[in-house]
Amino acid sequence: MDELDFWENKSANLNSIFSQLQSERVRRLLRFLDQAKSTYNAPFAKLCKEVFQARAEASNNSKFLRPLRSWFERLEDEPSFSSLVNHFTPIMHLVLLVWKGSAYYNTPGRLVVLVREMCNTLIRQAQKYINGDRVFEMIEQEKVRLGVERAKEGKTEKKRRATRVLLAQ
Repeated sequence: MDELDFWENKSANLNSIFSQLQSERVRRLLRFLDQAKSTYNAPFAKLCKEVFQARAEASNNSKFLRPLRSWFERLEDEPSFSSLVNHFTPIMHLVLLVWKGSAYYNTPGRLVVLVREMCNTLIRQAQKYINGDRVFEMIEQEKVRLGVERAKEGKTEKKRRATRVLLAQ
């Protein structure tokens, strides 16, 4: 799962930077800058604050996305195309928990990334299930056209039934 990998790597990198900023060497440097009334003191303090905030965001996102990894792996490894539907409810439930519980990963833009990953996984699974040659073969045999026509007929019939029910009320 690329999104989780991204946040875990970012969290690890920011944790490393944070621990370096907490080292005795950097603390001595900060004391020296403070005593010298250096103009670099305020920007450096601002940088430290930004690192701390980014570290908190990366750690929180990583924590909330981690449970999704096993479900995305199951979706990716599912041998039966028709069984893929069984993975959607747990994945969407976990996405809802991320939306509700995460302090940072609760914006539409962030959730679009998760939905895109799920869609890409479905596309890869569909490619395993049916390849381009098979699609063109079906087109040549006009099975696709017949299938579309049957689907349209079924949709029209459902509309007729729904209209009859509404009129009967």
